[in-house]
Amino acid sequence: MKPYFSIVIPAFNEQDYIRATLEHLFNAVDKFIETGKESEVIVVDNASTDNTAKIARSLGARIVHENLPGIGRARNAGARASKGIFIIFLDADTLVSDNLLERIHKSTSQDDCIGGAVSTDYRPRRYIDRKSVV
Repeated sequence: MKPYFSIVIPAFNEQDYIRATLEHLFNAVDKFIETGKESEVIVVDNASTDNTAKIARSLGARIVHENLPGIGRARNAGARASKGIFIIFLDADTLVSDNLLERIHKSTSQDDCIGGAVSTDYRPRRYIDRKSVV
């Protein structure tokens, strides 16, 4: 069965974040399977020197290698490797909700949809309070 979504994650030295990203994403993939549609998860290892690819593979992601640096090259390598009807690009340090793929599916099922983006809820791990000195 052809995947409905190909989720492409460019990654360069993301071993500290990729596990949480993929755990959240695979929760969304599992929930989306209930609709009868499949997804594939592709992590593009952009010449990492850490364990990014090893961690991603151990969690079930397909690994594509792009040895030339740059997020654009990594995204394009993932797009070329994808088999899905729609491609979703996700950063390697992003946590998604369990219903993200269902929500995107609902939008992409409309005849007038040709692409889009989702809103984010950015929450830095630490807030810095800066004071100006005049």
